[in-house]
Amino acid sequence: MERGTADLTHSTVSGNRATYAGGGLDNAGLLPLTQSTVSDNRTTRGKGLYNSCFAFVRRSIIAGNTVALGGTGPDCREATLSG
Repeated sequence: MERGTADLTHSTVSGNRATYAGGGLDNAGLLPLTQSTVSDNRTTRGKGLYNSCFAFVRRSIIAGNTVALGGTGPDCREATLSG
C-alpha cells in the first residue's frame, strides 16, 4: 500500500516480501492499525511497517519481521506512532 490511508482492524499481515521498504506495509498516509498483527514479513528496509506519516497503533502486535542480508533495524521504520 502506498500514498493513501489504510485502515486495518482485526487483520493479519504476514508472510510478505518487499524489495525495498515495508515487508508488510509501506504507507505514506494515515494508518490506523487496531487489534491487528504485522509479523513474519521480510524486506531490505523497514521490516514489517514502513510509514512516512502517522501510524495509530492500538492493541496490535508488530514483531518478528526481518531485514534481508542479516541487516538490523526496528519492526517499524519512519513511522510516527500514536496510541
